[in-house]
Amino acid sequence: LALFHFIPSFTKEPTDIVSIVAKLEKIYQQAQVSAVAMLERSKRVEEQKLLESEERYKDLFDNASDMIHFVTPEGKILYVNNAWKQTLGYSEAELRGESIYFFVCSKDREKFRNYRNRVLKGTEGEMIRISFLSKDNREIITEGIVSTSLKEERPDHTRGIFRDVTRRVQNEEKLQFYTHQVIEREEKIKQLIQNAPDAIIVINDLGMINIWNPKAEEIFGWKAGEVLGAPLSETIIPEQYREAHNRGMKRLLSTGEAKVLNRRIEVTALKKDGAEFYVSLTISQASLPQGPMFIAFLRDISEDKKKEIELEQHRIQLERTNTELEQ
Repeated sequence: LALFHFIPSFTKEPTDIVSIVAKLEKIYQQAQVSAVAMLERSKRVEEQKLLESEERYKDLFDNASDMIHFVTPEGKILYVNNAWKQTLGYSEAELRGESIYFFVCSKDREKFRNYRNRVLKGTEGEMIRISFLSKDNREIITEGIVSTSLKEERPDHTRGIFRDVTRRVQNEEKLQFYTHQVIEREEKIKQLIQNAPDAIIVINDLGMINIWNPKAEEIFGWKAGEVLGAPLSETIIPEQYREAHNRGMKRLLSTGEAKVLNRRIEVTALKKDGAEFYVSLTISQASLPQGPMFIAFLRDISEDKKKEIELEQHRIQLERTNTELEQ
């Protein structure tokens, strides 16, 4: 229990958590099997002492948190503890003389029968997941192990120790579902970024480039491998604007004040060959566990700007002509 409480502080990775819990469960089950085996050896070596302590051991089994059962080689129930009865909702009278297979879900019945047969033939029982059916028709997912007790070198009965893992399995399935959803969404976002019609550049709070999509490669001339991890200010920002960019980043990170976030602005940028051209720029901020990130969407508007300048020149020329005509 202490380790379970410690795990969230140790790691947040779903795969690591599942791995750690699985190992803990395995060690715990092995310890339980060892304990039962020790009791069985004590029975053979110190029969008299065991008889005197029968009530004490019965109390141990009855009050164990795991589901414990003893079954004849043919599958007839000899004993189940309180946890077994409480988990499945059956009384002592309802269980007495019944076959263990009657309480196993039909989808797992043949698997459990084959597993017990292997154990009875001397194969060491490995961990198995079996679903039992409760009295109110609920599926109880358990994990456990079955071993054989011998008498005169012949199987006398099998002992099973199982733990209800229904909630854990359900949580694992939910975790797998959410992990799949996250991966799927990440893939969709990646595809959107890769196929976006605009250049998308993402920088961290230090101004270093984290994402540089194919359109950015096309517009600016740098391949992603050339700029990832490099300062943005030393790549696409013209020299005359670099100091203002650095001041703006510092002001935003220290005060939260931003003049350009979520606004469309027109500025000049640099290509790899040093050519300066006009771009349309929109910047958004995202808060991630590793720190704030800034997402820039850029579009080459140099042609539009050129036409705009030509139109302005034509307008000025027209005004000058009109003035001359009036004169």
